[in-house]
Amino acid sequence: MKTLVTIIQCRRVVLPHLFARYSLPMMLGKLGGDVGFNLIQHCCPPSITSRMETSKYPVEKEELVRQWSASGKFGAAKIIRHGEANSRDPALASWRIGFEQALKSQAELFLWMEDDAFVYDPDCDKWSSLLGKARVGSYRREPFGYIRNAHYVCTRPFVEEFLPLLRDENLWDMSRSIYSDEKRRILDIDAPRMEPMLTKHAGTSLVDLNQNAAARYSHDPARRGPFLGLLARVCPRDLGQLSIDFPDWNLSVPSGPKVEEDLVV
Repeated sequence: MKTLVTIIQCRRVVLPHLFARYSLPMMLGKLGGDVGFNLIQHCCPPSITSRMETSKYPVEKEELVRQWSASGKFGAAKIIRHGEANSRDPALASWRIGFEQALKSQAELFLWMEDDAFVYDPDCDKWSSLLGKARVGSYRREPFGYIRNAHYVCTRPFVEEFLPLLRDENLWDMSRSIYSDEKRRILDIDAPRMEPMLTKHAGTSLVDLNQNAAARYSHDPARRGPFLGLLARVCPRDLGQLSIDFPDWNLSVPSGPKVEEDLVV
């Protein structure tokens, strides 16, 4: 079954590079080479990206993205660069383009990531059976249940159903909180933002995947354990590169078995 990986990228380079270097070869080995890889690169004026965390990064990082792309650091990725602007949700165009490209592919399963997340899932060849009749597989859900759009797997029917929502710009508003309580514990399922919308439209057609196979960087040192632990197992010699995108990182990583020696190259 053909699988397509899509990373939504804006001014960060390290984790897409590490995915291309380590995770993608493993997936190709597990899935018999039937894996596509799209990289949606967002190049947009700072005034439009002001609501995005990456707006804090110097605009020169876009040149670094171009340099790493030209030098092949993202492997065999199909690079799709765009400059579409949407003040209601700056990342919306990237997601829409990614879903449009997904439907143009022959893939039936889709791994989605943002550029501050990393996935190394040796069970990728089991995704179809793990999902069963479900349409979405989530790596990490908060106690109150929403899907982390930084890393999840979905089926073609879900892409077909969700794409019309991404094309309707008036549905989205990043200024709305995704929570319905002051303590940020109860998800507002009707909030017009990506994680509530994904959760709402996945409904009960959702399964949990191995949370140890995916993680997202956190600027809170107390919450970095899963992220740095995963990278320490997969690519321990590359941890120093994190400072390119995350200047506040540190090397306080939990010990664990390394898998680098088992990579398919």
